[in-house]
Amino acid sequence: MLDRIVEGVRAAPGFVHGYWADSAPTRSHTFIVFADRAAAEVFAEDVRNNLENQARAGVRNEELAIAQVVASA
Repeated sequence: MLDRIVEGVRAAPGFVHGYWADSAPTRSHTFIVFADRAAAEVFAEDVRNNLENQARAGVRNEELAIAQVVASA
C-alpha cells in the first residue's frame, strides 16, 4: 500500500521530495516538500477530499499542516 501512496504523491504537481517515517507499529508521519505553497495547498485539499479512499485503505489522517521550510542541513 505504501508504494501506491508514494507513487501518487510523487505524481502531484510541484512535488519535490517526500519522507515517510514510522514512530510506532500503527503510527507514521509524512513530510512532503513542494516547490511552492500553492502546490502544497492543492495537495492538502486533495488529501482532505479523499477521506473515503483513505478509510478503505485503513489510513486515518489525524493532522495535516502546511509549513514553510526556513532552513535545512
